[in-house]
Amino acid sequence: MTSTSLAFDEIAEPYPDTIHEGDRQYTLGWAIRREGDRCRFLVEGRCSIYESRPWICRTYPFMINNGKLAISPCNGISTGDSDSIEPQAINQLIDDLQKRVYAEQAEEDRIAKVLATVDIPSGKVVVVDGEGMRII
Repeated sequence: MTSTSLAFDEIAEPYPDTIHEGDRQYTLGWAIRREGDRCRFLVEGRCSIYESRPWICRTYPFMINNGKLAISPCNGISTGDSDSIEPQAINQLIDDLQKRVYAEQAEEDRIAKVLATVDIPSGKVVVVDGEGMRII
């Protein structure tokens, strides 16, 4: 299964955290579509789009939060004494985390510009991202 053969709504779903302002309801951005409680691209316990996975997947369970490294709970991280990570893999993770921070900041800036120019309609569920506003 490749993402190039799928429609946008087969890949993404609205980010689950919704902002409510009176009768206006919107979310900022998109998340990878899930099937039940798992990523739709998880097939037999493995990522079926591994080579083209997004930043959040490339860097999970790590993220930069307020300038500090944060680590989410993850069953996939082994804690055995014999485990080690190659320096090249560590350097790649650091590089990916930095790129993710820059990409997320750029998207936040684009979202702020969109929010300054649109009127969220009442009674509709809306997704606002760096490309504009989409009514769901």
